[in-house]
Amino acid sequence: MKILNRVIAIVVGLVFMFSGLIKLNDPVGTEIKLEEYFEVFKTDTDEMGLASYSAVWEFFEPYSLQLAILLSVLEVSWGFSLLFFIRPRFILSMLFLMVVFFGFLTFYSAYFDKVTDCGCFGDAIKLTPWQSFYKDMILGVLIFILLIQSFFNKKLVPDTNIRALNIASFLVYIAAFVLAVYTIYNLPIIDFRAYKIGANIPNEMKPKGEIKTQDEYVFTNLTTGEDETSTNWDKKYQDTTQYKYKSFESVVLNPEVLPAITDYAVKDVNGNDLTDSTFKGKKLLIIIPDVQRSNPNAFEHVKALAYEFENKENSPEMMILTATASDIFAAFVKTEGIKIPYYFVDKTVLKTMIRSNPGYVLLEEGIVKNKWHHNNAPEANEL
Repeated sequence: MKILNRVIAIVVGLVFMFSGLIKLNDPVGTEIKLEEYFEVFKTDTDEMGLASYSAVWEFFEPYSLQLAILLSVLEVSWGFSLLFFIRPRFILSMLFLMVVFFGFLTFYSAYFDKVTDCGCFGDAIKLTPWQSFYKDMILGVLIFILLIQSFFNKKLVPDTNIRALNIASFLVYIAAFVLAVYTIYNLPIIDFRAYKIGANIPNEMKPKGEIKTQDEYVFTNLTTGEDETSTNWDKKYQDTTQYKYKSFESVVLNPEVLPAITDYAVKDVNGNDLTDSTFKGKKLLIIIPDVQRSNPNAFEHVKALAYEFENKENSPEMMILTATASDIFAAFVKTEGIKIPYYFVDKTVLKTMIRSNPGYVLLEEGIVKNKWHHNNAPEANEL
C-alpha cells in the first residue's frame, strides 16, 4: 500500500506542478480565461434572475490577474508538498476542494457549452471542457484515496527531515511567485500560441490539408423530449407527430487540419479589410487591445520610435492595431500627438498576439521576427 500511495502522490503532485508552471509561464493568459468564466457566470445568473450572485462574479472580475497568480502558485507549491507528504492532511484537503471547484466549472462549461477551452494547461495542451472534467474527476478520486488514509494511516508522513522539507516548500512558493511577476512584466518564457516568434501568420491562416465534414441533423423526440442526432434525414424523422426538426450542423471530422489562426482581420475606421497589407514588407505593429487599460507611460517610447523612423530608409512601417472604440481612440491619439496610422482588430486576437498593452510585434512578409513587452521595448537601432 505504501508503494501505491507513493505512486499516486507522484502522479497527482506532478500534474498539479505542471499545470501551475504552465499557468505561471503566462499569468495574463490565465487572467483572460478567468475573466471569460466570470463573464459567463455573470450573464447566466442575470438571466436566472439571481442578481445577488451576479454581483459576486462582477466583484471578482477586476481581480482576475491576482487570482490567476494565487491559484497557479498554490498548484505548484501544493503539488510539490504532496510529492514529499509535507502536511499531507492539509494539502490533500486543499487539493480535493480545488478539483471539486474546478470540476464544477468544467462540468458547467461542458454541459451548457459555455467556455470551449478550459485553460487547465494554458496554451500548451488544449483540453475540451469534458476532457478537463474527466481529468478533474480522476484526480479527485486519487486525492480522495490519499485523503482518507491521511486520517487513518499515520505512515503517510515525509520520508526525510521535516524541517528541511518545510523550508524547501516555502522556497518553491517564493520561486513560483517570482516567476509569475517576471512573466507579467516581460513576456511568457515559452510561447505556445500561434503568433509565436518564427510563425508565418499567412500560412497559419490556411488549412493544413483537406477539411472533411459531416452533416448532422438534430431532431427532438416529442414523446421523450430528448434530442436525437442523425447524419441524414431518415424516414422516421419525417413523422411530424413523433419528431420535430431542431437544428443542423456541419461537423468537421479532422479538426487537426484546421487553420491555427482563424480570426486575424485588420480593418480601417470605415470597415475596409487591410489584413493582407500587414503581410507586405517589414511592419512594426503596436498592439493596444484597450487603450483605457494600457500603460500611459509607454507611449512616449512609441512616439520616439515614430520620430526616429521618419524619413529614414529601411525603417519598418509602424501600424497601431487596437480594439478600442474608434471615437475613444481618435481622441486619444489626438491628445497624445501620435501620428501613426491605426487600425482595428478583435480584442481577443490582440491579447493572443502578445501579453502586453501596449506591445510590439515585428513582422517581415507576415513572419513574426520578434516581440517585445513595453517594459523592454526595442530601440530604433535594434529594428
